[in-house]
Amino acid sequence: MGNWLICNEVTGNPEQILSVNNKSDFEEAGWYKGTGKPAVDLPSSFDESDVMNKSYWDMDESALKERGVKPTQYYTWTAAKKWEVDNTMLMRVIRLDRNSLLLRSDWTQLVDSPLTDSKKAEWVTYRQTLRDITKDLPEDLDAPEGLSWPSEPS
Repeated sequence: MGNWLICNEVTGNPEQILSVNNKSDFEEAGWYKGTGKPAVDLPSSFDESDVMNKSYWDMDESALKERGVKPTQYYTWTAAKKWEVDNTMLMRVIRLDRNSLLLRSDWTQLVDSPLTDSKKAEWVTYRQTLRDITKDLPEDLDAPEGLSWPSEPS
């Protein structure tokens, strides 16, 4: 019986840990069932959390190495052997947050809104600022919490 770490074949990123009764589940030593995914025989004293969250399989050196904890949930481990911001995921979350704020302020632009024309204009400016939030984002932005959101008019 043994525990095997199955890794992404490009990045070495851990995908899952399997407990197997015999090595016949592996067609060739080091590869999982012909999938092309590296399979690493883990020592009996491994810590599952450390392996999954802090390690990667370096295919060039055939070694399990430390990579440190993911800086934020918006990072992904890459073939360059480093954490990089997943801008697609980050932008998806920023747009969802922005769209939610726009939706919550739609009422301000209705014809029968109780707001004065000057207050409506403030809301128009706020809403346009929300729409423009994805332009000129800071280069080091790695989480939506680091974004400077506009203040809602009072």
